[in-house]
Amino acid sequence: MHGSIRLTSPKARRGRPQKITREKLAEVASEMGFTNLRLGEIAQRLNVSLQTLYNHVKDRDELLHLAAEVLEQADPKAMIEDCSWEQWWRSRARVLLEQYRRTPGLATILMNRPLSNAPPLIEQWEVAQVMAEREGFEPLKALWANLAVHEFVYAWASREEQGRNPERLAGPQAVPSGDFKELAPRFSYAFALAMSEPYEARFEFSLNAMLAGLRQGIGGDPDLG
Repeated sequence: MHGSIRLTSPKARRGRPQKITREKLAEVASEMGFTNLRLGEIAQRLNVSLQTLYNHVKDRDELLHLAAEVLEQADPKAMIEDCSWEQWWRSRARVLLEQYRRTPGLATILMNRPLSNAPPLIEQWEVAQVMAEREGFEPLKALWANLAVHEFVYAWASREEQGRNPERLAGPQAVPSGDFKELAPRFSYAFALAMSEPYEARFEFSLNAMLAGLRQGIGGDPDLG
Protein backbone atom coordinates (compact mmCIF):
# COMPACT_ATOMS: atom_id res chain seq x y z
CA MET A 1 0.00 0.00 0.00
CA HIS A 2 1.23 3.47 -0.84
CA GLY A 3 -0.29 5.73 1.76
CA SER A 4 0.76 8.83 -0.15
CA ILE A 5 -1.41 8.02 -3.18
CA ARG A 6 -4.51 10.19 -3.26
CA LEU A 7 -7.58 8.32 -4.44
CA THR A 8 -10.13 11.10 -4.10
CA SER A 9 -10.78 13.53 -6.93
CA PRO A 10 -9.31 17.03 -6.64
CA LYS A 11 -11.46 19.46 -4.71
CA ALA A 12 -12.05 23.01 -5.77
CA ARG A 13 -9.95 25.68 -4.08
CA ARG A 14 -11.66 28.04 -1.71
CA GLY A 15 -13.03 31.13 -3.32
CA ARG A 16 -15.62 31.94 -5.92
CA PRO A 17 -15.70 29.37 -8.76
CA GLN A 18 -15.44 30.63 -12.30
CA LYS A 19 -18.38 30.39 -14.67
CA ILE A 20 -17.74 27.52 -17.06
CA THR A 21 -18.23 28.37 -20.73
CA ARG A 22 -16.95 26.85 -23.96
CA GLU A 23 -14.65 29.81 -24.38
CA LYS A 24 -13.29 29.53 -20.82
CA LEU A 25 -12.61 25.82 -21.23
CA ALA A 26 -10.77 26.49 -24.48
CA GLU A 27 -8.76 29.30 -22.91
CA VAL A 28 -7.61 27.18 -19.97
CA ALA A 29 -6.88 24.16 -22.18
CA SER A 30 -4.80 26.36 -24.47
CA GLU A 31 -2.84 27.80 -21.55
CA MET A 32 -2.11 24.34 -20.15
CA GLY A 33 -1.38 22.71 -23.51
CA PHE A 34 -3.30 19.83 -25.07
CA THR A 35 -0.54 17.23 -24.92
CA ASN A 36 -0.68 16.29 -21.23
CA LEU A 37 -4.02 17.83 -20.31
CA ARG A 38 -5.84 16.37 -17.29
CA LEU A 39 -9.41 17.09 -16.27
CA GLY A 40 -8.45 17.35 -12.61
CA GLU A 41 -5.99 20.13 -13.38
CA ILE A 42 -8.59 21.95 -15.47
CA ALA A 43 -11.06 21.75 -12.58
CA GLN A 44 -8.48 23.14 -10.17
CA ARG A 45 -7.62 25.99 -12.53
CA LEU A 46 -11.32 26.88 -12.83
CA ASN A 47 -11.78 26.47 -9.06
CA VAL A 48 -14.62 23.96 -9.49
CA SER A 49 -15.05 20.35 -8.51
CA LEU A 50 -14.29 17.58 -10.96
CA GLN A 51 -17.96 16.57 -10.88
CA THR A 52 -18.96 20.08 -11.90
CA LEU A 53 -16.60 19.85 -14.86
CA TYR A 54 -18.14 16.50 -15.85
CA ASN A 55 -21.48 18.29 -16.13
CA HIS A 56 -20.01 20.12 -19.14
CA VAL A 57 -17.76 17.49 -20.76
CA LYS A 58 -17.98 13.72 -20.42
CA ASP A 59 -14.26 13.02 -20.75
CA ARG A 60 -10.87 14.36 -21.79
CA ASP A 61 -11.44 13.72 -25.50
CA GLU A 62 -14.66 15.72 -25.52
CA LEU A 63 -12.91 18.60 -23.76
CA LEU A 64 -10.05 18.53 -26.27
CA HIS A 65 -12.39 18.54 -29.27
CA LEU A 66 -14.53 21.29 -27.77
CA ALA A 67 -11.49 23.44 -27.05
CA ALA A 68 -10.04 22.74 -30.51
CA GLU A 69 -13.28 23.83 -32.18
CA VAL A 70 -13.40 27.08 -30.21
CA LEU A 71 -9.74 27.86 -30.88
CA GLU A 72 -10.04 27.02 -34.56
CA GLN A 73 -12.92 29.47 -34.90
CA ALA A 74 -10.68 32.08 -33.31
CA ASP A 75 -8.25 31.85 -36.25
CA PRO A 76 -7.25 35.31 -37.48
CA LYS A 77 -9.95 36.29 -39.96
CA ALA A 78 -9.00 35.59 -43.56
CA MET A 79 -9.55 38.43 -46.00
CA ILE A 80 -9.64 38.65 -49.79
CA GLU A 81 -6.48 40.56 -50.61
CA ASP A 82 -4.92 42.24 -53.63
CA CYS A 83 -2.18 39.67 -54.10
CA SER A 84 -1.63 36.32 -55.77
CA TRP A 85 -3.05 33.09 -54.38
CA GLU A 86 0.49 31.92 -53.56
CA GLN A 87 1.32 35.11 -51.67
CA TRP A 88 -1.96 34.89 -49.79
CA TRP A 89 -1.21 31.33 -48.66
CA ARG A 90 2.41 32.09 -47.74
CA SER A 91 1.17 34.67 -45.27
CA ARG A 92 -1.78 32.59 -44.10
CA ALA A 93 0.30 29.44 -43.56
CA ARG A 94 2.74 31.24 -41.27
CA VAL A 95 -0.12 32.67 -39.20
CA LEU A 96 -1.72 29.24 -38.81
CA LEU A 97 1.57 27.53 -37.95
CA GLU A 98 2.30 30.05 -35.21
CA GLN A 99 -1.18 29.58 -33.79
CA TYR A 100 -0.76 25.80 -33.65
CA ARG A 101 2.65 26.17 -32.04
CA ARG A 102 1.15 28.30 -29.26
CA THR A 103 -1.15 25.40 -28.32
CA PRO A 104 0.77 22.12 -28.63
CA GLY A 105 -1.56 19.27 -29.56
CA LEU A 106 -4.12 21.46 -31.36
CA ALA A 107 -2.95 20.67 -34.90
CA THR A 108 -2.99 16.91 -34.30
CA ILE A 109 -6.59 17.05 -33.09
CA LEU A 110 -7.75 19.25 -35.96
CA MET A 111 -5.96 17.10 -38.52
CA ASN A 112 -7.83 13.99 -37.40
CA ARG A 113 -11.36 15.36 -37.34
CA PRO A 114 -13.88 16.25 -40.06
CA LEU A 115 -13.84 19.72 -41.57
CA SER A 116 -15.80 22.00 -39.25
CA ASN A 117 -18.98 23.60 -40.57
CA ALA A 118 -18.88 26.48 -38.09
CA PRO A 119 -19.81 29.74 -39.89
CA PRO A 120 -16.51 31.55 -39.09
CA LEU A 121 -14.54 28.69 -40.63
CA ILE A 122 -16.78 28.34 -43.67
CA GLU A 123 -16.25 32.06 -44.29
CA GLN A 124 -12.49 31.52 -44.23
CA TRP A 125 -12.74 28.67 -46.72
CA GLU A 126 -14.87 30.91 -48.93
CA VAL A 127 -12.08 33.48 -48.98
CA ALA A 128 -9.53 30.80 -49.92
CA GLN A 129 -11.86 29.56 -52.67
CA VAL A 130 -12.29 33.07 -54.10
CA MET A 131 -8.53 33.69 -54.05
CA ALA A 132 -7.83 30.42 -55.88
CA GLU A 133 -10.56 30.83 -58.49
CA ARG A 134 -9.48 34.41 -59.13
CA GLU A 135 -6.02 33.01 -59.84
CA GLY A 136 -7.42 30.69 -62.50
CA PHE A 137 -8.16 27.46 -60.63
CA GLU A 138 -11.37 25.70 -61.57
CA PRO A 139 -13.72 25.31 -58.58
CA LEU A 140 -12.89 21.69 -57.76
CA LYS A 141 -9.16 22.14 -58.21
CA ALA A 142 -9.34 25.31 -56.12
CA LEU A 143 -10.89 23.34 -53.27
CA TRP A 144 -8.34 20.54 -53.57
CA ALA A 145 -5.43 22.97 -53.69
CA ASN A 146 -6.58 24.89 -50.61
CA LEU A 147 -7.17 21.68 -48.67
CA ALA A 148 -3.71 20.42 -49.65
CA VAL A 149 -1.96 23.53 -48.32
CA HIS A 150 -3.96 23.56 -45.09
CA GLU A 151 -3.29 19.85 -44.54
CA PHE A 152 0.43 20.49 -45.12
CA VAL A 153 0.46 23.06 -42.31
CA TYR A 154 -1.52 20.69 -40.05
CA ALA A 155 0.94 17.87 -40.72
CA TRP A 156 3.98 20.07 -40.16
CA ALA A 157 2.72 21.34 -36.81
CA SER A 158 1.58 17.86 -35.78
CA ARG A 159 5.02 16.42 -36.49
CA GLU A 160 6.57 19.11 -34.31
CA GLU A 161 4.09 18.29 -31.53
CA GLN A 162 5.15 14.65 -31.64
CA GLY A 163 8.81 15.53 -31.28
CA ARG A 164 9.87 14.85 -34.85
CA ASN A 165 11.39 18.28 -35.36
CA PRO A 166 14.83 17.81 -36.99
CA GLU A 167 16.18 20.70 -34.91
CA ARG A 168 15.58 18.65 -31.79
CA LEU A 169 17.49 15.76 -33.32
CA ALA A 170 20.56 17.88 -34.03
CA GLY A 171 23.65 17.00 -32.04
CA PRO A 172 26.49 14.49 -32.01
CA GLN A 173 24.09 11.54 -32.29
CA ALA A 174 22.56 13.03 -35.45
CA VAL A 175 25.88 13.36 -37.32
CA PRO A 176 26.45 10.46 -39.74
CA SER A 177 29.31 8.19 -38.76
CA GLY A 178 32.40 7.76 -40.90
CA ASP A 179 31.07 4.50 -42.34
CA PHE A 180 27.80 6.20 -43.21
CA LYS A 181 29.64 8.99 -45.01
CA GLU A 182 31.44 6.44 -47.15
CA LEU A 183 28.18 4.67 -47.96
CA ALA A 184 26.26 7.85 -48.84
CA PRO A 185 28.69 10.75 -49.30
CA ARG A 186 26.31 13.10 -51.11
CA PHE A 187 23.49 12.51 -48.64
CA SER A 188 25.89 12.99 -45.70
CA TYR A 189 27.07 16.28 -47.16
CA ALA A 190 23.50 17.50 -47.72
CA PHE A 191 22.51 16.35 -44.21
CA ALA A 192 25.34 18.39 -42.69
CA LEU A 193 24.19 21.44 -44.66
CA ALA A 194 20.63 20.94 -43.41
CA MET A 195 21.81 20.84 -39.80
CA SER A 196 23.46 24.24 -40.27
CA GLU A 197 20.34 25.87 -41.72
CA PRO A 198 17.51 27.43 -39.69
CA TYR A 199 14.64 24.98 -39.30
CA GLU A 200 12.20 27.56 -40.67
CA ALA A 201 14.07 27.56 -43.99
CA ARG A 202 12.85 24.03 -44.65
CA PHE A 203 9.25 25.00 -43.94
CA GLU A 204 9.49 27.94 -46.35
CA PHE A 205 11.08 25.79 -49.06
CA SER A 206 8.49 23.03 -48.70
CA LEU A 207 5.58 25.47 -48.67
CA ASN A 208 6.84 27.35 -51.72
CA ALA A 209 7.47 24.10 -53.61
CA MET A 210 3.94 22.89 -52.85
CA LEU A 211 2.36 26.17 -53.93
CA ALA A 212 4.37 26.22 -57.15
CA GLY A 213 3.41 22.63 -57.91
CA LEU A 214 -0.27 23.22 -57.26
CA ARG A 215 -0.13 26.35 -59.39
CA GLN A 216 0.89 24.16 -62.33
CA GLY A 217 -2.42 22.30 -62.02
CA ILE A 218 -4.52 25.26 -63.15
CA GLY A 219 -6.70 24.68 -66.18
CA GLY A 220 -8.45 21.71 -67.73
CA ASP A 221 -11.03 19.39 -66.24
CA PRO A 222 -9.76 17.32 -63.31
CA ASP A 223 -9.10 13.71 -64.23
CA LEU A 224 -11.52 11.78 -62.05
CA GLY A 225 -10.92 8.49 -63.85
